[in-house]
Amino acid sequence: MKVIAKKSKTPAFVIGGFLLSGAVLLILGLALNKWVWIIGAAIAAVAFCLIIDYLILPKVYIEASEKEIVIYKKFNYPFHRIKNVTVKKARANGGEFDWGTVTVYTASQTFALRYVENCEGVKGELLELCKH
Repeated sequence: MKVIAKKSKTPAFVIGGFLLSGAVLLILGLALNKWVWIIGAAIAAVAFCLIIDYLILPKVYIEASEKEIVIYKKFNYPFHRIKNVTVKKARANGGEFDWGTVTVYTASQTFALRYVENCEGVKGELLELCKH
């Protein structure tokens, strides 16, 4: 089985930075004022939920054999059942990251795969496989 799409490591660092900044604001809020503490708590809570979401996802999203793709190691689809693949890259301050969300449309289901490394390459490779 050839690995087509895997989880990027970069979002863990980005989310970890938000978690760290939320913790710093929590500590400063105890000394300064309650509004700083509330903002720090909100940032830390959202970052904690995002890091849990990131850690729950598998390391390999899509694998391909000679005749089909396997999504999440449990959904098998022949190449002719893949209808479309779209990409939404992560962006920040006008810059684009190499990772993002790849949405795979099959004849029966839609899969939105978050935090995919090299999402444009994954899209190209999936569309190339589905042509044959």
